[in-house]
Amino acid sequence: MVTDMETHFEKQDLSTPLRNPAIRKAIRMLDLPEGSDGLDAGCGIGSHTLLLAEAVGPGGHITGLELFADFILNETDYYAFFTYSLFEGRVAEKEVRDV
Repeated sequence: MVTDMETHFEKQDLSTPLRNPAIRKAIRMLDLPEGSDGLDAGCGIGSHTLLLAEAVGPGGHITGLELFADFILNETDYYAFFTYSLFEGRVAEKEVRDV
Protein backbone atom coordinates (compact mmCIF):
# COMPACT_ATOMS: atom_id res chain seq x y z
CA MET A 1 0.00 0.00 0.00
CA VAL A 2 1.22 3.50 -0.83
CA THR A 3 1.82 5.48 2.33
CA ASP A 4 2.67 8.84 0.78
CA MET A 5 -0.55 9.70 -1.08
CA GLU A 6 0.70 13.06 -2.34
CA THR A 7 3.71 11.44 -4.05
CA HIS A 8 1.45 8.75 -5.52
CA PHE A 9 -0.94 11.33 -7.00
CA GLU A 10 1.96 13.41 -8.39
CA LYS A 11 3.37 10.34 -10.17
CA GLN A 12 -0.09 9.49 -11.45
CA ASP A 13 -0.51 13.02 -12.88
CA LEU A 14 2.89 12.89 -14.59
CA SER A 15 2.15 9.57 -16.29
CA THR A 16 -1.41 10.40 -17.42
CA PRO A 17 -0.47 12.02 -20.77
CA LEU A 18 1.57 8.94 -21.61
CA ARG A 19 -0.98 6.35 -20.47
CA ASN A 20 -4.32 7.82 -21.56
CA PRO A 21 -3.89 7.34 -25.33
CA ALA A 22 -3.07 3.64 -24.83
CA ILE A 23 -5.91 3.18 -22.35
CA ARG A 24 -8.40 4.94 -24.65
CA LYS A 25 -7.31 2.65 -27.51
CA ALA A 26 -7.80 -0.45 -25.34
CA ILE A 27 -11.25 0.78 -24.29
CA ARG A 28 -12.21 1.42 -27.95
CA MET A 29 -11.21 -2.18 -28.71
CA LEU A 30 -13.77 -3.34 -26.13
CA ASP A 31 -16.45 -1.92 -28.45
CA LEU A 32 -18.68 -0.93 -25.53
CA PRO A 33 -22.20 -0.09 -26.63
CA GLU A 34 -23.07 3.58 -26.17
CA GLY A 35 -25.46 3.98 -23.28
CA SER A 36 -24.29 0.81 -21.50
CA ASP A 37 -23.56 0.44 -17.79
CA GLY A 38 -20.46 -1.06 -16.22
CA LEU A 39 -18.44 -1.65 -13.07
CA ASP A 40 -14.79 -0.72 -12.59
CA ALA A 41 -13.91 -2.85 -9.55
CA GLY A 42 -10.70 -1.77 -7.83
CA CYS A 43 -10.88 1.57 -9.64
CA GLY A 44 -8.05 3.23 -7.69
CA ILE A 45 -8.18 6.97 -8.29
CA GLY A 46 -10.93 6.52 -10.86
CA SER A 47 -8.96 7.49 -13.98
CA HIS A 48 -10.05 4.42 -15.95
CA THR A 49 -13.60 4.85 -14.61
CA LEU A 50 -13.70 8.30 -16.17
CA LEU A 51 -12.34 7.04 -19.49
CA LEU A 52 -14.90 4.22 -19.51
CA ALA A 53 -17.67 6.74 -18.78
CA GLU A 54 -16.42 8.80 -21.70
CA ALA A 55 -16.63 5.69 -23.93
CA VAL A 56 -20.24 4.79 -23.03
CA GLY A 57 -21.36 8.41 -23.31
CA PRO A 58 -23.89 10.42 -21.34
CA GLY A 59 -26.59 7.75 -21.73
CA GLY A 60 -24.47 5.12 -19.96
CA HIS A 61 -23.16 4.82 -16.43
CA ILE A 62 -19.90 3.47 -15.02
CA THR A 63 -19.59 2.69 -11.32
CA GLY A 64 -16.10 2.73 -9.84
CA LEU A 65 -15.54 0.74 -6.66
CA GLU A 66 -12.40 1.18 -4.57
CA LEU A 67 -11.51 -0.25 -1.16
CA PHE A 68 -9.64 2.90 -0.04
CA ALA A 69 -11.57 6.21 -0.25
CA ASP A 70 -8.30 8.19 -0.20
CA PHE A 71 -7.52 6.94 -3.72
CA ILE A 72 -10.73 8.18 -5.31
CA LEU A 73 -10.41 11.29 -7.46
CA ASN A 74 -12.73 14.24 -7.17
CA GLU A 75 -14.87 15.00 -10.18
CA THR A 76 -13.52 17.37 -12.79
CA ASP A 77 -15.59 19.72 -14.93
CA TYR A 78 -14.66 17.82 -18.11
CA TYR A 79 -16.10 14.56 -16.82
CA ALA A 80 -19.24 16.15 -15.36
CA PHE A 81 -20.80 15.54 -18.82
CA PHE A 82 -20.47 11.77 -18.38
CA THR A 83 -22.38 9.65 -15.89
CA TYR A 84 -20.31 7.82 -13.33
CA SER A 85 -20.21 7.13 -9.60
CA LEU A 86 -17.27 6.41 -7.31
CA PHE A 87 -17.77 4.34 -4.17
CA GLU A 88 -15.65 3.00 -1.35
CA GLY A 89 -16.19 -0.69 -0.58
CA ARG A 90 -15.47 -4.28 -1.53
CA VAL A 91 -16.90 -6.10 -4.52
CA ALA A 92 -18.14 -8.93 -2.29
CA GLU A 93 -20.03 -6.53 0.01
CA LYS A 94 -23.61 -5.58 -0.68
CA GLU A 95 -23.23 -2.18 0.94
CA VAL A 96 -20.83 0.43 -0.41
CA ARG A 97 -20.26 4.01 0.67
CA ASP A 98 -20.64 6.94 -1.72
CA VAL A 99 -17.66 9.34 -1.61
